Amino acid sequence: MKTATYARIVSWSRRNVSEFRIGVALVLLGAPITAVGGILYAVSVPGFPEVVVGLAFLITGLVMTGAEADHRDRRTAELPPPRP
Repeated sequence: MKTATYARIVSWSRRNVSEFRIGVALVLLGAPITAVGGILYAVSVPGFPEVVVGLAFLITGLVMTGAEADHRDRRTAELPPPRP
């Protein structure tokens, strides 16, 4: 059963959560996880899973961010010039 709170959350997320923002969040999450995993791997502690997960987040975030940037450029080019 859907409640009013659920409807408000869905409405807010459709307005405010874009592919670009998700991509940035994934990059911000993936970079430190990759760094920590690399450090753990370098000191002979099992850090390979952290490296893999961090790289997956990082690469996915970069691809999502790059794809959305192309759409932003196209939308900006299609806008009419501002009126004086």
